[in-house]
Amino acid sequence: MKQKVFYHGSPFKINGFLELRKARDTSKEANCQFVVYATDKFDIAKSMSMKGESPAFSVYEKDSRIIFMSNAPTPEREVYVYEVPAESFMETVEKHQFISKVKVPILNSHSFKIKNLKDYWRFATEEEFNQRWKKMGYPSPYKEFMGMRERKINLPE
Repeated sequence: MKQKVFYHGSPFKINGFLELRKARDTSKEANCQFVVYATDKFDIAKSMSMKGESPAFSVYEKDSRIIFMSNAPTPEREVYVYEVPAESFMETVEKHQFISKVKVPILNSHSFKIKNLKDYWRFATEEEFNQRWKKMGYPSPYKEFMGMRERKINLPE
């Protein structure tokens, strides 16, 4: 049976419809289209809702957590997961990623404080950090970024 609802995580409060937008991830062509992105996994949408405040990336083979490269996300910030109908979405080459080339109505929304999502993010290891920066064509400033971890809060390292 095909899934009837997909999920879209966002740091923004949205009413009505999810509009087409060009994603800012330049690491892969599948991630930079002018579309609506969604996933079939609620946990992945929760993780993606935190993206945008600090440099971050996703590695979903191991778990559903977003990986931050420098600062921790702001604990009191509210983020959102939207339920959308799956009918207009098509699968991409990325695991658990779907795209729609038309705007989609929001069926339901869920809001979360980042402080309650501590199991959905972590910091990048030095190796992950270096691999990501190399992939993006930059020398790795890992040591400088580690100095930016000023907002130490009771969240995972």
